[in-house]
Amino acid sequence: MKYIEKLLFILAFFSITSASMILFSEEIISESEKKSAENHNINEEKGIDINLSSNYASMIVYSKEIDEAIDKYFEIIKGNPQYEEEQQRIIEFDTENITSDKEETIETPPKKEEKESFIKKHQVKEGESLWRIAQKYDIPVYTIVSANPGVSNKAIQPGDIIEVPESKGIFYKVKNGDSLSKISHNYKLNEKEIITANSLLNSKILIGQKIFLPDAKPLPRKHYVDSLMFRWPLAVRGRLTSGYGWRKHPVSKKRHFHTGLDIAAAQGSNIVAASSGVVIFSGNGGSYGNMVILRHKNGYFSVYAHASKLLVNKGQYVKLGKVIAKVGKSGYTTGAHLHFEVKKYKKNINPHNAFNIKIKKPVYM
Repeated sequence: MKYIEKLLFILAFFSITSASMILFSEEIISESEKKSAENHNINEEKGIDINLSSNYASMIVYSKEIDEAIDKYFEIIKGNPQYEEEQQRIIEFDTENITSDKEETIETPPKKEEKESFIKKHQVKEGESLWRIAQKYDIPVYTIVSANPGVSNKAIQPGDIIEVPESKGIFYKVKNGDSLSKISHNYKLNEKEIITANSLLNSKILIGQKIFLPDAKPLPRKHYVDSLMFRWPLAVRGRLTSGYGWRKHPVSKKRHFHTGLDIAAAQGSNIVAASSGVVIFSGNGGSYGNMVILRHKNGYFSVYAHASKLLVNKGQYVKLGKVIAKVGKSGYTTGAHLHFEVKKYKKNINPHNAFNIKIKKPVYM
């Protein structure tokens, strides 16, 4: 009897202990889930779904290959000054234009016969840049750029045909709210000089009309606005599977420094330019697979690796948010994701910090 009572007592003790442990465990799990939810909500507000994987990333990162691609780029521009001139011009051109929303109807102006000899056609030769062409014709670079809006965001190539005005000045596209008197006042010109230069019969101009302003220079920048330099590099949210910093590699089990972010996304998802810039590399990046590297202002570079398809070419200018490649699993990887890096020259920067970099962006009125 005593044996049975003792057995019942032991069973009761274990039952109470087990119940207490379960309750305590549920409280811990509940608290853990609460914190996880809070962190998730914080990241939701940032527009980034951060869900760190316990297995870290699915690839080995060799910064050497990216550095070699950037080194090769600098070797090219070192031996080709005109190429560097073109790259700098394109990168620095990145601006925002602000125009009035006010609608105004301007009558179609009567015009005299066009002077065909006013603009010459120039075929770009090997080694020429806009600066060299401007020197040849003794006009400012901004005069050529104003006559050829398409060259403002791309490097000129041998064989390209560009228009070269015979005299200094700029071409101006008439906007809503413009009048000839207003334009002449803004650019400090004589209204009659504009009429003569454009073979107009009177001062009437048309919205969208392109007129030449003799001896004029581009208006100075009115003001600057704060703008984030880098944005999220995918058109979709994606899932962060490995962050920036030291980690234990899932295959080698050795400590390894991860120089970027790994963002998992569906195969074929759009990879977008995190900032406006020029493509300095687009091709096979070895262990990185299909890779794109962009050069930006102030010595910054961004890297996009493991793509399934590349959509831009070397030397091409791309605007912030432009689709430049498709998510894939090329190179050394076991799953579809984007490896994204930011560098200042050859120094790696934590992309999370890069997303907070602000620059003063010029705004023209």
